[in-house]
Amino acid sequence: MNRPVILAILILAILAAGATVASSQNQVWRITDATSTVEDKQIVLRTTIENPRSFGELSWYEDSDDNVNRLYVSAGNLGSSTSVRQNGESIDCPGITTTFDSSSGQEEWTTTIPAGCIQEGTYSMFVNRSNIEGGDTSNTFGPVELTSPGGDIPAPEFEPAAIERLAGASRYETAVEVSRFAFPNRASRVILSNANVQVDALPGSQLSGGPILYVPADGPVPQIVLDEVARLNPTEVIVLGGAFAVSDDVAAQVQAQTSHRTN
Repeated sequence: MNRPVILAILILAILAAGATVASSQNQVWRITDATSTVEDKQIVLRTTIENPRSFGELSWYEDSDDNVNRLYVSAGNLGSSTSVRQNGESIDCPGITTTFDSSSGQEEWTTTIPAGCIQEGTYSMFVNRSNIEGGDTSNTFGPVELTSPGGDIPAPEFEPAAIERLAGASRYETAVEVSRFAFPNRASRVILSNANVQVDALPGSQLSGGPILYVPADGPVPQIVLDEVARLNPTEVIVLGGAFAVSDDVAAQVQAQTSHRTN
């Protein structure tokens, strides 16, 4: 086989390979199936999309000219929330959930909505998948029939806040417990406040980057406070008040627990 023929074959092979890669990169993604069922007083919307993309939004909507009854359900597959709109207004409906799965090589969306969140009736719905990765921006499927038995919107469920107590045998130890809770590793600064006159600690609470620790006005600093400073190893110590509130000797005792390289 002569050289020109070989070169021609190689060029055709390279072009064919490039076309194959381009084709795989520009695969058309589209909605292949969408269903709506009523299961245990809930409306379950299922949507299947081939050639999944990592980010986008899915919408089910009824488009009516007069907007008397417009239903819109949307969800995103990356840190998203699901919502229902009726008559152009968002419905506060507890219990709406959306799950997303692409392990099968397709996008599988399942949205579950309490039937009371959608007015009783049968709706002709369109399903739209918008893509935020570039390329095709949206794909629409439908119409799909959605039937709602109606009912009452479920009441929200509330849970009381959890209670956690931070306490020590003294005000010094309580401040250390708070420090350990808020700064389990280390802190860039430590703020010192007079343990007996706590009025300075109130404006000091506006400072960020480290805990407020109580110290005496003068005399030895409790060992538990010194140990906490050593654990935090801050690069800055802020003293609230003048020398009568916290003496220079007390500040020096705390400073001695910190150590940082200068080069």
